Amino acid sequence: MIVCNNPAEPSALLDKGQWTAYPTLEALVTANADRLRELLDGPAGLCRAPVLAKHAAGNLWILTSGKALAYTGKTVIRPNFPPRPNLPPNARDTGPSINRMLPLDGGKQMLLVGFDNLFAATISNDAAHLTSTGAEHLNAFSAYSENTDGLFLDSANRAWLPGNGFYAYRSDGAKFQEFAGIRNARCEDHAHRIWFAQRDHLVALLPDDRQLSFPADNLFEYTAIAEDAPDSLWITTTRGLSHFAIHSADNNALTLQHLEDITANAPRSARCLFVDGQHALWTTTPDRPPLLYRLQLP
Repeated sequence: MIVCNNPAEPSALLDKGQWTAYPTLEALVTANADRLRELLDGPAGLCRAPVLAKHAAGNLWILTSGKALAYTGKTVIRPNFPPRPNLPPNARDTGPSINRMLPLDGGKQMLLVGFDNLFAATISNDAAHLTSTGAEHLNAFSAYSENTDGLFLDSANRAWLPGNGFYAYRSDGAKFQEFAGIRNARCEDHAHRIWFAQRDHLVALLPDDRQLSFPADNLFEYTAIAEDAPDSLWITTTRGLSHFAIHSADNNALTLQHLEDITANAPRSARCLFVDGQHALWTTTPDRPPLLYRLQLP
């Protein structure tokens, strides 16, 4: 299933080979809530480039046009944010612009990321309750509010956020931990290694939090990474797609082998990459409007 959301166009759903258009993302979600809950596995299910996520109680969170709302199956809930400080006189308070969200603490909370605010939201009694995340001290606000590709959720339900400069932050819902030398978490492989793309190298963060670096060409700040099979990595580059093999007798002897580049008819500098159930790669162009590409793998 693919959900396409463009505020200037109708939203669309691709399911079982058929496209269906809806006037808004909210209309799409309320019409397909049961199917979406089924596909968003686990208590903290998450769509790629999150405009749609699932709360632990099964509530579906929707992000559209700078606003976050939740659908319980019966009711659409719009959070009431606290008044914004330091507004000019007579200015109308329309609330913060929320541009990303990510589950925290196994989906018990939803992290709502604004340009200058962080909120942790929970749903009870058909109302959204907002609390502080304890992350206000982090030197990361401008980075993870403006970097729309920099949020990631790993298999342990830990949230990853990029910081200013080369820093990443990991949160289990109770505390934030800082990692130097890395920034945008891109992929978790079958061995629970988290992969990052820097300007001229890839970094694997091992389960024991050690970092291993591997040189790579044609990377860019928003290079996307996906694993299509155990120890098989695909990445987006400024020239198209690159394929690597991971050789890992153990994590102490990890090596990365470059296998091939695909440049003909491949989108350049694509910021999204994922593998579907039919072993095909999906990616988009950075153009406006974007184009959707599908590459069937062997």
